[in-house]
Amino acid sequence: MLGLWLGLFSLGASPALAQGAPVGVAELCAAPEDLADVRVQGVSRGIYSLRRVGTAEAGTVETGAADTGSVWVQQGALQRGEERYGLETLSCDDVAFTRLNPALTPRYDPEAQTLSFEPQLGLLPTSVLPVSMPAAVEATSLPVYGLDYGLDLHLATQRDGTRGVDQNGSLNATYANGRFSAQVGVSESNTQTQALAVEPSFSARYQLRPQSSVEAGWNIAPLLTDGSERFSGVQTQLVGPNLRFLDVFTVDLPVPAKVRLIAGPLLLGEWTLGAGRVQFTGVPLPGPSGTVRAVIEDAAGRREVGVNYSFPAAVLPSGGYRAVAEAGLLGDAAYANGRVSYGLTNALTLNTQFGVKAGRSSAALSLTAASETQAFTVGVLHNLSDFTDAATLNYRGRVGGIGLGVGAVIPFQDVRQARVEAAAGTKLGGLATGLAVGYDLRQEGWYGRAQVTGELTPQVRLSVGGQISGRSRQLSLTLGYQPSAQWNAQIATTLSPAGPGVTAAATYSPTDSQQFRVMYGAGLLSGEYRLRTFADVAVNAATNGQVGASIQGALVYANGRLYASPARTDDVTVVLETGVAGLPVFVGGMYKGRTDAGGALVFSVTASDQIDIRVDLKALPIEVSVKEASLLVAGATSRSIKVDWRGNFGRSRFVDFQFGGQETAYGTVSLGDLGEYDLDAFGTTILPASAQPLAGVLTLKDGRSCPVTIGVKDDVVNCP
Repeated sequence: MLGLWLGLFSLGASPALAQGAPVGVAELCAAPEDLADVRVQGVSRGIYSLRRVGTAEAGTVETGAADTGSVWVQQGALQRGEERYGLETLSCDDVAFTRLNPALTPRYDPEAQTLSFEPQLGLLPTSVLPVSMPAAVEATSLPVYGLDYGLDLHLATQRDGTRGVDQNGSLNATYANGRFSAQVGVSESNTQTQALAVEPSFSARYQLRPQSSVEAGWNIAPLLTDGSERFSGVQTQLVGPNLRFLDVFTVDLPVPAKVRLIAGPLLLGEWTLGAGRVQFTGVPLPGPSGTVRAVIEDAAGRREVGVNYSFPAAVLPSGGYRAVAEAGLLGDAAYANGRVSYGLTNALTLNTQFGVKAGRSSAALSLTAASETQAFTVGVLHNLSDFTDAATLNYRGRVGGIGLGVGAVIPFQDVRQARVEAAAGTKLGGLATGLAVGYDLRQEGWYGRAQVTGELTPQVRLSVGGQISGRSRQLSLTLGYQPSAQWNAQIATTLSPAGPGVTAAATYSPTDSQQFRVMYGAGLLSGEYRLRTFADVAVNAATNGQVGASIQGALVYANGRLYASPARTDDVTVVLETGVAGLPVFVGGMYKGRTDAGGALVFSVTASDQIDIRVDLKALPIEVSVKEASLLVAGATSRSIKVDWRGNFGRSRFVDFQFGGQETAYGTVSLGDLGEYDLDAFGTTILPASAQPLAGVLTLKDGRSCPVTIGVKDDVVNCP
């Protein structure tokens, strides 16, 4: 009877222990101690001490079976964020042991000496991390003196058979320092049919923020009107931050990890985090669409999680604004004009415009409502687009797989002068199709057009289109061929009442800085060559005897030296220093040129909140190493900046090692803190360039060794 009671007591004891019955220090320390390879999510964390309490024969369990007693593991086996994996901690012989939570269902294999369990997100903490725009590199402001030049020459034959040269040129002297910049320029033109015309200009500008400025000028281009008339007066542009945010982006980390958070093209930050659930809040979203990605590197490897975002480009975020205004003289007439857009909500934007020229006023008011797939604008205008007073309507959206668009301008005085167009487009079996119909008296009433485009092969593209109106009819067929990124060609045929026509063009770009182009049309064959190095140069010729040449560029004095650069067409001048000659540089995906012999490049960019500079890693010489392929520079209020990126690039050199005049195939060279370098089959390796001699040890494959000293310019080193 006593044995029966003892047996019943024993059967009831194990479950109680498994559920967390108290264990004293004496009982824990009396349990046998094992060494086990602790594995979490199948990945080893190393060898740790293990004690198991609560089984009839502590320390033994069937291989692979779930442990029925309490499992105590050395405390160091648990990592940051896994505090709730342990229930209590006791010490034996100054070694701290933590009792594992039974919810982990730990499994011990005594033959393999492994203790394994899977992560339990329910036991891991949740943390909140606010996110902000990345701390971009702050550029250094510096004074810049520049001289931009351009010249275009064209030799042509007139109808009367005479030959002559048409030419136009420009010269602009600029100065920029900090937020202030000024320019004085002159342009001239002289043709066979027009006498020499000279047009001077002047402007001074102050940058309020990266995209906001005030400028006063004489004979400069207007901001809000088209045409050839020049403007003299004051201009201002104001642009708000206009950022949208993702409220919460959640990432689950079963084990501690390193996390890189990326939104669109921007790296928002890097963190080393413990196990658990991380909620990134207030994630800034650059641009109207993109992806927020978390790149996670943990003991199990590398993975990514992400979410796409998309906002209508037709509207500003709530509280966002964009304003442009100018006042002065347009030609010889008094003139003022202004345009303001303001985000009432994330889906609703108010647009206004008001102007006056020579006493005649013009105005427009519209409201745009938009979602991710729909955008609708309704408004009124006065003395704009050839109308006295009119209502405007515009719709763009998608219904299923069909894109739709409707646009209309309806005058209040005469509805017959209305301009209306409706369009639809979709994809059918890999073909992009489009159809539009409209009414416009400028095209003699009703008109229509249709187009079908598709790829016959990955290299061949075909497009067929047609249009019809009261004025004309035309059918066209275009065949495009692009066998590689360097080659591109197309041929087009058209049929119209005037007869058939054929045009063709082929382009070859062997490098980012060179382009050859051949064109044919109307019985005329022409060719052109363009080169973009430290100036933009182009030459062209045609079978009718026409010959042309042009050059555009800039000479810039900054940072104590003179630079030659392609034409500066944008607002901010950038002096980039890399220390690597001939390096292709891209900004926002656009090619800007190659660095000069000193590893520097001068280029211009539009004023923006951030400047994304990238280099082509494939173009780097083998002896040049790079830390990062891109650099994010904070948008500058300065009109001229210097970006020192030399620390991103390292230069190496080839060194050949010999031992008693013989090759040292597959040996090694140890340079202490600089590391160990393997030699190839010829005893050669690549070592970092150094301004001081390097001391090290050469070790041959057979174990022989000797000390070596590598001079600054040595390319062959012998063991004595």
